[in-house]
Amino acid sequence: MPLPADTAERDKLSRAEAAGGFDVTGMPQYFKPWERGLPALRSQLKAVDDISFFTLQEKKNLKARMQAAGMTVDQKNALPLTGRGRPLLAVFDPHSLRMRALFKG
Repeated sequence: MPLPADTAERDKLSRAEAAGGFDVTGMPQYFKPWERGLPALRSQLKAVDDISFFTLQEKKNLKARMQAAGMTVDQKNALPLTGRGRPLLAVFDPHSLRMRALFKG
C-alpha cells in the first residue's frame, strides 16, 4: 500500500507508527482498489520451489496438495503469507490473479 503523496502527511504517519500507533495498513482511507495492485502482485508470484520460507518437506507437502487440487506446481503462481506462525501458501490463478487456494506447509 503506497504512502500518501503529501510529504508532511507521510512524515506524520511515520512518526505515529514509530511511536506505536497504526501503520498505513490499518487505515482504510489509504486503501486502493485490488485491480490497481495486480501488476505488482503478478511480479511477486513464485513457483513453490523458489519460496524460501518453507522447508524441503513442507514444499513436498505443498506440491502434493496443489497437484491433488489440480494446480500446476512449477509455474509462478504462489506467494508465502507470513506472520507469527509458520507461513501459509497462497496460490493464484496466473491469468486472472484470483486466489485459488490457501495451504498450510
